[in-house]
Amino acid sequence: MQAIEEGTLEYFDPEMYSNFNTEVLEEYLEEKTRAEGFGSTTWKWDQIMLGLVIGIIFAVINQYVGLKVGMIVSGSWYVAYLAAMALRWTPGEVNLSASASTGASMVCTGFVFTYPAIYLLAYSSKYRNPDGSHLVDASLLLPDSWVLAGVALVASILGGMLGVLYFIIFRRVWLVEDPLPLPGFEANVKLMDIARETSTGSVESARHSIWLVGISTLLVGIFTFLRDFPVFSTGAVDFAGDPIRTSVLDKGAHELGVSRYYEGGDLMVPFDSGITNYTWLGFEFTPLMGAIGWFMKFRVAMLVSLGTFFTWFVITPMAYVFDYPFYYPIDGLYHAVSAYPAASLKSYSYVARPMAIGAILGGGITALLKMAPVFRTTAADVIAIFGGGDDDVARRDYVDGEG
Repeated sequence: MQAIEEGTLEYFDPEMYSNFNTEVLEEYLEEKTRAEGFGSTTWKWDQIMLGLVIGIIFAVINQYVGLKVGMIVSGSWYVAYLAAMALRWTPGEVNLSASASTGASMVCTGFVFTYPAIYLLAYSSKYRNPDGSHLVDASLLLPDSWVLAGVALVASILGGMLGVLYFIIFRRVWLVEDPLPLPGFEANVKLMDIARETSTGSVESARHSIWLVGISTLLVGIFTFLRDFPVFSTGAVDFAGDPIRTSVLDKGAHELGVSRYYEGGDLMVPFDSGITNYTWLGFEFTPLMGAIGWFMKFRVAMLVSLGTFFTWFVITPMAYVFDYPFYYPIDGLYHAVSAYPAASLKSYSYVARPMAIGAILGGGITALLKMAPVFRTTAADVIAIFGGGDDDVARRDYVDGEG
């Protein structure tokens, strides 16, 4: 902090962001930005519009990623950074545009995790009533009806509004008083550093960094196309009568006779192997998850992966060894895990998953109880804001003459 005050430490120096998550630096930057932030960045519609256009394009991409891997990681701000840097905007202007792109790209988040669930309730055999009927009437779904699509859209909009409101309330808690680690923060800082170099004339260094980002994007895009894009016809049709197509890599695996070991981006032990009764071993070729792990570093990535390791190397083997009975909701009966081929998949679906749901609920409740003292500060800030007052404490969010 002394180096920042004296002007000897630049904003994007690694020595600066290595001191984050200490609560001290966050508090200092919070007050510094509150006083000086209005002068460092101004609202410009061309910057916002660039971010919105990029974000809308990535909303479609996020829809695909969410359906493919079950999670969404914003990548629009990378492109927004590169586009803004090409225009030689300052870091503050770049950040403004990238923030707009991130907000626009996330509009699909609520829908991508809501409407597919409704489809599963309407069509999947896993979610049937005892009489064989589905929990949701398929006639209420697209393209026949907009009824449930409208429900999902409204729920997504309301959820997004509540999310913004909640973050406004808890922003100080999560970013200042008890800061959360940000796995992708180093990448963000690196791109901001490139923006600074570009706007100040350090073109050679910025050009090298942009080249690395661009070539990585190109290579990953080519690989993902070969892995996922349906190019070749299989001669079969799906439930709706549409032709089923396969990707280049899947076609190659079939032609080479190794489709038992590779399918849909997964390099795996064949399902008919005896080991699959105990666990399922496979490696998914997914650059997206590899990049997330790279940003998280080993310790955080290992902590995130512990649940997977515990599931496949402890829970599923034990379920098979002890022949654990699981409840099957379709027929309302209990079945032995060992009665099924590739028993580990049943152990995962009907033993490990319910345990994980319980762990998430228990962990969430415990976390809320742990943070109870912090909520007192948050509630006091909200009451002070809406209660008004002339003292500085009552309106710490307001800077006279600025906003």
